[in-house]
Amino acid sequence: MKKTAFILSILLLVCPMVHAQTITQISFIIKKAIPEVENIAVIYPKHLKSKYVSEARTAQLVSRKNISIYGVSRKSEIASQVFNIRRLKNVVVIVMTDNSRINADEVKYIIDKLAPVSIPVVSNRDKDTLLGALLSVFLRDNLVEKHLNQIVASALNLNLSDTFLKECIVDVE
Repeated sequence: MKKTAFILSILLLVCPMVHAQTITQISFIIKKAIPEVENIAVIYPKHLKSKYVSEARTAQLVSRKNISIYGVSRKSEIASQVFNIRRLKNVVVIVMTDNSRINADEVKYIIDKLAPVSIPVVSNRDKDTLLGALLSVFLRDNLVEKHLNQIVASALNLNLSDTFLKECIVDVE
């Protein structure tokens, strides 16, 4: 078991240099920021199902959080999945964008539907914090950047640790 944990830790360190951020990396960031979260819901473009199903399994194993995935390909599916997510307790939503099926308008829609029930949204695209996402986690120059919307964190009554805050770039104060 320790050997498996060690191998997974090494993979987490190497993967950011090779690929864009993964569900596992983002779930670890969520776990660090909001350790009491039990559930992570992932909204992803349905045409990338095999990739995200595999990533979600790994993320659940490594982060020890319940991870549910919701594939979407059009606005009506987003509305349906957001309705399902709103019924979850103690949840954070990760939106894996791709700019073809899930673009800025869809991310804003998701945020607007989840904000009234105090469900934070984390996106994998730069500047989604300006749309109301709690965090944007993305790859820039082979480094994972974490951008924070401080207003959203305050509205959700999140007490983020000073250590975590020092790792973030604050887009909205």
